[in-house]
Amino acid sequence: DAAAEAQAREQEGVRELQKEYGKAFDNKVDLAKAVLQEHGGSDLLDLTLSDGRPLGSHPDLVRTFVNIGDMMKSKLGEDSIKGPKSDGAITPGDAQKELAKIEAPGGPYWDRNHPGHAAAVNEALRLREFTGGFDAV
Repeated sequence: DAAAEAQAREQEGVRELQKEYGKAFDNKVDLAKAVLQEHGGSDLLDLTLSDGRPLGSHPDLVRTFVNIGDMMKSKLGEDSIKGPKSDGAITPGDAQKELAKIEAPGGPYWDRNHPGHAAAVNEALRLREFTGGFDAV
């Protein structure tokens, strides 16, 4: 029973992160793993919590190392972290922020005669794929 409960909690954590990171889930998890491996913390992943879950599957630990990796990439560049590179997927929250900028009143998105209108509309469509607003066709 304890093993089944631990596995259920682990899967719940995975679902929570999948919802939070959306299509960027795999990239974010790979980033967290790369940070841990590069800085000697990969053994942390195998430690067992009191509830039976491996520490490496706890959503708060994953978020922490994702945030560290994101900060390293923004301050030092993507090449500062060994491991897989991003495929361009972003989290729903980040996509929503970018979408809000593009769809700001008075911008090219709303003016069909603006030379940047088509690019703004295309970028808004691309970003909506990451917000969960609709599935890409």
